[in-house]
Amino acid sequence: MRPNRQVHFSSTNTLYTFVTQTPEATPLLTAKRPLVNDSPKATKAPREKSRVYAAKDNHDFQRHSRRLSLDSQLDQRRSTFLHFLLAPSTDPHIIYDVSLPPETLACRYPSSLLAEPATSPAVPVLVIESPNCPWPITVIPSSSPSPLLLAYGAVVTVWDVLSAIHDALRPPVTLEEYHALPSLEATQRVNLAYSKRCKRIQGLEARMEEGLRGVRRVDFLGDATRFMGLATHTSAGHVWKLVVSA
Repeated sequence: MRPNRQVHFSSTNTLYTFVTQTPEATPLLTAKRPLVNDSPKATKAPREKSRVYAAKDNHDFQRHSRRLSLDSQLDQRRSTFLHFLLAPSTDPHIIYDVSLPPETLACRYPSSLLAEPATSPAVPVLVIESPNCPWPITVIPSSSPSPLLLAYGAVVTVWDVLSAIHDALRPPVTLEEYHALPSLEATQRVNLAYSKRCKRIQGLEARMEEGLRGVRRVDFLGDATRFMGLATHTSAGHVWKLVVSA
């Protein structure tokens, strides 16, 4: 008889909030009317048009300011390049299943390259997002950088990226997060990924223990757990998109 399976969830939930700053409104400026007193009979000078920034002008100014800020951030992002090991490819240089610890990966190049900065120029933090996972992945430098990085300071390495992806996808999801799946098809995809992941675990006891821990964030990726690299993201700043495949 086929045993009944139950899906378990964590009792905690994490909420991420993004705050967008709005540029301050431009103060209203009004030209003063000049007085002319150099004639025997004081006469009024022609009235100068009042230069008032109306609501429409202020809106245009704010929109232009936001556009300049966005252009500046995009220019900064365009000048940041990924390490070639992390570049998106149909034949990636790193063979890695993100559902497994990064120690299981295989690299086509010397493993010493994993200790190099993830970007050029090097950055102290970067963020990774995935279309199927609503949890942004924040990558920070490891607590014990290699001697190679002492000249750079605390910067994100290739290994930091791979390790952060795995760590961020390990937590179990809550009941609220599970019910927030957009469709029945998405729910079935997650359930199937959860079942397959548990079946791959060696040993009956270990398999049962993992099953009791419930659905994890990595299950939201479905079968697409093969790391294919990082791609540029439409968001500003050092934000990248996780590219995975089945």
